Amino acid sequence: IDARIFEIDLTDTFSFGVSAMLQGRTTDPHLTTGKLDTAGGISASTFAFIGNGREILMSLDLLRDKTNVRILEAPSVLALDGTEAKIIVGGEVPYPAASFVPSTGGATTSVQYRETGVQLLVVPRISASGVVTLAIAQEVSTLGPVSSLQNAPTFNKSSVATTLAVRDGETVAIAGLIRDNNNQAKTGVPFLADIPLLGGLFGKVKRTLTRTELLILITPHVVRTPERFQEMTQELKDSLRNVRPFVESKEKENQETMEDARKARSRSEEKIEENRGKGGKEREERKPAAEKPEDQNRGKKKQEKKEAAPEKKPEPPPAPRP
Repeated sequence: IDARIFEIDLTDTFSFGVSAMLQGRTTDPHLTTGKLDTAGGISASTFAFIGNGREILMSLDLLRDKTNVRILEAPSVLALDGTEAKIIVGGEVPYPAASFVPSTGGATTSVQYRETGVQLLVVPRISASGVVTLAIAQEVSTLGPVSSLQNAPTFNKSSVATTLAVRDGETVAIAGLIRDNNNQAKTGVPFLADIPLLGGLFGKVKRTLTRTELLILITPHVVRTPERFQEMTQELKDSLRNVRPFVESKEKENQETMEDARKARSRSEEKIEENRGKGGKEREERKPAAEKPEDQNRGKKKQEKKEAAPEKKPEPPPAPRP
């Protein structure tokens, strides 16, 4: 059983989700739509789609142009006919389950763990004609606010359970699981931002509302012979072998990019040094030429002669005539 879990961000221009997009293709012979039996708070807009996996993936490619589509997980699991296959994508959250006071004194609290995230339970049943009946139970749980009464976390849960019949290799898509997340972040000057009425002048509050939809694709493959099982195992090994060359090619591209950046930086530094050298040379050319030693000696001799020459006394005025 191959499973793919997508998370789709809904925007103002695409607010109806995958259900509205695929429901409009009811005339497509490769696609069958229908509502699911809901349980646990799922809205009536939850739909299932049965058809060719390529057709649904092509619709997702078109959806990428309108909004953001991310693959959360793509697990594969092998299950026997009539046995349960369980896929969990998420984590575990601890919470206090019970507390008691022993005779020695002091309270003791027991802690349990609750699984959160996406849980998918599939029970396949294979008929002689090759039709696979899938009993699907899917649950989406998230961590909620802490309860003020028991000081314990709360959990938001949405679940759906249904039974579908598909042929070998066909894809089942479950859509319409929409979640609204409202996050609030407050920043500001310590103490001043907490002042009533005036605190808004020293800080700000940022509210973020995100609306996401989960889309789950399930594709069963019937393994009838050991040769087919070996073939699928070899396909998985080949896909894993392709991962290493891909990683190595990406590392090589990153190294080439870093080498190009280093060369560009060294060229820019050389250019800066060259410009600095040209500027210093121009400043040296603008300076007056230094006097030669011969000219300096001539100047000294002239100065010495000038100092050695006696001062001329002024001539007496001529005697008056009688």
